[in-house]
Amino acid sequence: RSESRLLACLPPCALLPLRFASLIRAMALQGPAQRRFCPRRTLLVTYMLVAALVLLACLPSDSAKEVGKKKKEKATKQTPCPEDANLWSCVDWCAEVSPGSSATMAGDACSHAARGATAAPQSGPGCMCYDSNFERVLNECTSACPAPVEDSSDSDDDDDDSEAVCPSDGSTCQPSPSLRYLLYDVKMGEGFNLQREIFPRLGHVVALLNTEVKKRCNGTFSTGRCAEWAIVLPPWCRVVHWWSSTEPLPWRTFFDEKALKSSKVKVLEFDEYLEHIGSTLGVVDLAISHTLDRLPASQRYGQRGGFYGWSLDAEACDNKKGPATERSYNSNQKRWQLTYAGRCEGGIQAKDYRCAALSSPFPQDVLDMLSTLKRNVTSVLFKNGDGLMSVPTDEADSLGLREAMLFSEPIRAAGEKFISEAMKGEPYLAVHCRRTDFLKVRTRTTPDAESIVEQVNSFLKEQGLKRVFIATDSPQDIADAAKRTIQGEVFLLTTLPGLTQHFSHPGQKAAVEMWIAARAAFFVGTQESRFTSHIQLERSWLGKPKESSEQEFCKELELEKGKRKRCISPAYRHASRKGSQHRQYWE
Repeated sequence: RSESRLLACLPPCALLPLRFASLIRAMALQGPAQRRFCPRRTLLVTYMLVAALVLLACLPSDSAKEVGKKKKEKATKQTPCPEDANLWSCVDWCAEVSPGSSATMAGDACSHAARGATAAPQSGPGCMCYDSNFERVLNECTSACPAPVEDSSDSDDDDDDSEAVCPSDGSTCQPSPSLRYLLYDVKMGEGFNLQREIFPRLGHVVALLNTEVKKRCNGTFSTGRCAEWAIVLPPWCRVVHWWSSTEPLPWRTFFDEKALKSSKVKVLEFDEYLEHIGSTLGVVDLAISHTLDRLPASQRYGQRGGFYGWSLDAEACDNKKGPATERSYNSNQKRWQLTYAGRCEGGIQAKDYRCAALSSPFPQDVLDMLSTLKRNVTSVLFKNGDGLMSVPTDEADSLGLREAMLFSEPIRAAGEKFISEAMKGEPYLAVHCRRTDFLKVRTRTTPDAESIVEQVNSFLKEQGLKRVFIATDSPQDIADAAKRTIQGEVFLLTTLPGLTQHFSHPGQKAAVEMWIAARAAFFVGTQESRFTSHIQLERSWLGKPKESSEQEFCKELELEKGKRKRCISPAYRHASRKGSQHRQYWE
């Protein structure tokens, strides 16, 4: 067994000679009649010498490392490290110097390093090319930072606080508003729960904007450059998995209106925004697409901090690394027509459209970008907001952004009715079984129906529960197996006919399932599923112990020392405190 383990750890060059050495040893261990040509001592000494030579020849030495280092240096010399590297340029670089490798970016963008007091003048981010298992670095480089570019933004921070705003299109000046609006959307194809996650990301940007405004305006909001910023939630139109229409629905269709507006950021629905601007037609002053490509300084203007400026060519944002913004220009109206929020009917119009070059997808760079805008830009649409990085959960929760998404009263009431009538108010196990696309794209972690049933039985036994509620996107697949072999009562949303018939939208029915699962005594989810992760977060807002929410179905039921193997969700999915908007349900 020890030899087998040794062979598994050695490089390929050692295997054949060591096999030969093993053959010599086997001969040495035979009886005198079988090894008539060589005495045992000679064979054993030969075995030891061959094995030693193999180890010396094959194991990494300082000289071997030096050779590897020189190879890397040669590759780097032939293909220089990209200046001010980002992930995409690192992908291209690694494809050139180490084809087939997996690229990552190390360090921070040059614009961010420059903010640090100890940042080295020419020390920027780096690229690292790993093998397929991310265990060995095949090539790496450190990118140089370009010479500092003096901020050339044309904002009017130092302008007078005139009470009038004159639009850039030459139309009549209007009284300076006390609110400015940040709208956003996500690229087509993203699901309900991912879109929920973008609200805290942009809400965090608005909070940063307002902090800067207060700092500039003696701690108070007023008008003009001291106006408060509000976030405008995009309506729900066409959403994948729901096969919904392009008719816009407000967030209050799914979430409690009072809770949505409970955060420390001013929140408006899109229809409320239309009321504010006095229009029935969606229109903004400026629509922005963004790119992380490093555009030459000669092709952009208005740099500030991590915002590398506006591209002189709006098509610079239409690249392979992100979805192109569908748009057209109406020369008669002098406005841009753009798709908006899941292809909502009518889209949205913009008086101006620009392509922004960002140094990174971090909120600070978006803040730097928005801080360059003149006062006459009072409404901004940031396209494809899902391209921004997630906000640290403690920062989002300090603003109350994640807990603001408490489900609406009708959805909660339907869930509570199911618990009281179907479950008879008794404690129960809830599980989420994602099937359909996961059976093809998540084969490494998605169990088959029989394995799910086995694991459900194990959970029921461990928790001393007799009922299980199953939330799934493939009821028949799971229900058939469950009703045959699950050792307990099985419930699906369809167990109570008519419970959700007054809901016109499939998303409302999915939300009822999430609420029922969140209220369970114990919950088991599907690995890599956002539906699961949002149930886990909801349970933490309700005050459920983390231990009752963190387990997920393993690929197979495995026993270790007689106990079931545990597959645990990432810790960030669970809030560190109860949700203030969920107080009436605290446990």
